[in-house]
Amino acid sequence: CIQSGSEEIITKDLLKLKDTLEWDAANGVDLNQPSPAEALALRTVKRVGSISGAKELIPITSAHIDAVTYIGPGGLQFAQKLAKLGGKVKVKTTLNSQSCDRRRWKALGIDAKRAENANSVGDAYLDLGCETSFTCAPYLLPSKPKKGENIIWGESNAVVYSNSVIGARTE
Repeated sequence: CIQSGSEEIITKDLLKLKDTLEWDAANGVDLNQPSPAEALALRTVKRVGSISGAKELIPITSAHIDAVTYIGPGGLQFAQKLAKLGGKVKVKTTLNSQSCDRRRWKALGIDAKRAENANSVGDAYLDLGCETSFTCAPYLLPSKPKKGENIIWGESNAVVYSNSVIGARTE
């Protein structure tokens, strides 16, 4: 549960909370009047947190998105909807490798529709302001986190490296 003033909030209630993190206010997110993209993103984060049993939301300094591989229309439509709503990332955000080479797909014998879908996922995340990284090793980039930072990184090897070698904290 979360302590909020004098009231105790059960994890399942994360979905009902108006997020009051000081970090959000300090970074220009008006959670009393979130943009449609911010509202969708926050609902999604809260839903995943609730399902995962999260006890609280904490500020982060960077993110690494692992969902850049096209696995069906749902993931693509989600990223495109955030972009269409004018969403932009609020922290430095890198991208995992996508499901096919962005430029050499034809030379590699990749089907045109598969390449189009894969590139559309990547394009949607770039439209959201993510860095053009497309790597499963974000810790090799110049802007890697520092010891003690809270980050949210997808990609199993990046999580292990961050926690054990860099000393940043991610799950």
